[in-house]
Amino acid sequence: MSNFAIEDHYFEFSSNKFFRDNSDDTDLAVYGRKHPKGLGSRAYLEVQNLVKRDYLVGKVDYLTTVTVDWKQQSASAVEANGKVSYLVASGQGAVSGGYSDVVKANVKLVEFGINEGPMITILNQDAAGALKFLGDEGANGRIVNRIWIGMAATIEEQFTSALASGGSVSATVEGASLVLGVQGKGTSSTRVSLNVSSGTPFAYGLCKVSNWDDHRTKVVRLSDDWYG
Repeated sequence: MSNFAIEDHYFEFSSNKFFRDNSDDTDLAVYGRKHPKGLGSRAYLEVQNLVKRDYLVGKVDYLTTVTVDWKQQSASAVEANGKVSYLVASGQGAVSGGYSDVVKANVKLVEFGINEGPMITILNQDAAGALKFLGDEGANGRIVNRIWIGMAATIEEQFTSALASGGSVSATVEGASLVLGVQGKGTSSTRVSLNVSSGTPFAYGLCKVSNWDDHRTKVVRLSDDWYG
């Protein structure tokens, strides 16, 4: 697979590099201060807080799934941040496993994200705390707009089967957790529920405010900020 790499500090896919350090503290619409490369080639998000999960309902999209040839990856790089979290069953949380467990479960990486328009709406209309933080933080303020979640092959196959039958991803909130669900077409079709908040992302993407309004009180444009 071209433009694909799992390294100690980043995950590269389709020429874009996603952050891996501090991924256990991240989730969609978590915001904070980006630390530039300092310790070796390390760069990561120092989390300040997270946008209320209710504000994400209806704004999260499924983006893509990647089948990984884990045996071609370095075990030390895969485990650079400790054990890997991945989902194993519908409606349940994640388990953590080492390199051999990931290989055995044939874990696939699934990307979810919030596009620019919906994220701007969240910041300008709902998440006043995040908006203020990003404005005050300035050049180093970031918010997570993409996450990669590991799924064992068994649950990933159910998920993609429901999508292929005409289903679409919907975001709901259960307690303090963000749950992504997909229901295939037909009453007897597959329904899959993914408790994203209980599963640590394998990697994450950041975006920053690239344009404010004249009073610096509303976001006009966001831009992706890739690792490196």
